[in-house]
Amino acid sequence: MTPDEGTLVLDYFQYRGTPKTVWNFLTSLFFTPGSGLGIMRTHKADTKVPVVLVVHGLMGHSEESYVQQTCCEICTQDPRHPIVVAMNYRGAFNHSLNGTTGGYSFYDTKDLAFLITWLREKHKGPLFVVGFSMGAAKLANYLGRTEEASNVDGACCICCPWDFTSKNAAVHRPDFMEKIYHFVLAGGLKAWVVAHYFELRSNKALMESAPIFKCTASALWWWLFSYNVKSFDENFTIHWVGYKTVEEYYQAASPTRLLSKVKTPLLIINSQNDPLIPRYTNPTDKDVHDNPNLFVIESTYGGHIGFWTPFNGCFATKYFIKFSNLAQFSKSTRKGREVRRKESMKIVKKLQ
Repeated sequence: MTPDEGTLVLDYFQYRGTPKTVWNFLTSLFFTPGSGLGIMRTHKADTKVPVVLVVHGLMGHSEESYVQQTCCEICTQDPRHPIVVAMNYRGAFNHSLNGTTGGYSFYDTKDLAFLITWLREKHKGPLFVVGFSMGAAKLANYLGRTEEASNVDGACCICCPWDFTSKNAAVHRPDFMEKIYHFVLAGGLKAWVVAHYFELRSNKALMESAPIFKCTASALWWWLFSYNVKSFDENFTIHWVGYKTVEEYYQAASPTRLLSKVKTPLLIINSQNDPLIPRYTNPTDKDVHDNPNLFVIESTYGGHIGFWTPFNGCFATKYFIKFSNLAQFSKSTRKGREVRRKESMKIVKKLQ
């Protein structure tokens, strides 16, 4: 339960050891998400095992394949066998949309902040956060706003959209391939509004100001022929989060403006061929030079959350595991930053 009487739905994963018999192995395959894994219904609050919070992307949920794969890999391949918590936004995966928080807003980090504080109270071990796409943007905004008070030992942003302003052509001037992605995302967002229409009606400010809720011919035309995420934000999101124009909202939601304020060790992983995030919007060498808490990996290939290799899992998750081990034991000392920097250079060379 959140302070505004909302509900956050979480999935817990914990390593349960390697199956000892053939029967245990078979039951683990059929009755749990992965071998030696299971949804953990109960846990000890005084455990010092690391906790990893996984935050999904736009229109996703905790049962997306990339979220499940990440949870399984972190649980089994990290020698510390951390507890992994997969977060669901409000209204995600048929869950109830309650409270006043704009879950599908890149700007809104209230639920993330509340959940991090809640996990800190429940667990005594180190806390790390992994964000994908929109979840990564939320995470980066949270780290930049909270600075030293982030309550997080280390974080990782995978395929984060860093800049939503007019500089980003994929948002404001999409080409043919980018329009296809906009078509899919905008269709999913409109379906989400329809699914939660009666819950959204309880928000008077939204009902009075959002054009898509007006009974007019232009609103009907928009519902039928608008397949652009920017158009959705203009007609819905800015009215939910309280901005007058979409330009103001995009300026406030762009994590790149807060990179210099991040005080938590942050691993950033982007690919050069991401169809949704232009390479020129990614963090630059100057950003890394100015802030010793930033560690950037930019792969040649990987697309948008496509870092999986045949029979070898996700290499982005593998590098996060290495990074979180370094971040836990070296803390935030100058020597610790040098160790992480040296290790990150090895990772980048291996990746190239």
